[in-house]
Amino acid sequence: MHWIELAVQAICIALEVGVIVCLSRWGGWREVPVFLAYLVFILLRTIVGSIALSHEAFYFEFYWISAPLEIGLTVLAVLESFWRVFASFRLLRWFRLVLPASVAAALGYSAWRGYHYDRFPLVEMTPAAASEDFRRIR
Repeated sequence: MHWIELAVQAICIALEVGVIVCLSRWGGWREVPVFLAYLVFILLRTIVGSIALSHEAFYFEFYWISAPLEIGLTVLAVLESFWRVFASFRLLRWFRLVLPASVAAALGYSAWRGYHYDRFPLVEMTPAAASEDFRRIR
């Protein structure tokens, strides 16, 4: 691993620890316990993922086992913060469906893109990687 990759991992871990310490010190964990659980999970995932980078098979299994857990915690943390910010709108019946409908629409769009465009390069790829990937598929 290159030194800059190690530096990025170390900075991420330091920032995550800093946010967790601030939440704990100011009693924010009482206000947003799911968000704190998400932060602790991400911290552990970052540490284990950094260690596992040198073991390809373990990293592959670790990533695909922890990814669904991360998605679930992310949705719960967003839901928790969403309802804290928009607490006064809970009285509106239609507003209760905004977040679930948004998540369902995003997942549906992602599934549709994955199903219909599975042979084409991903949007997140650089042009060089996309052209190489497209050449390999043909």
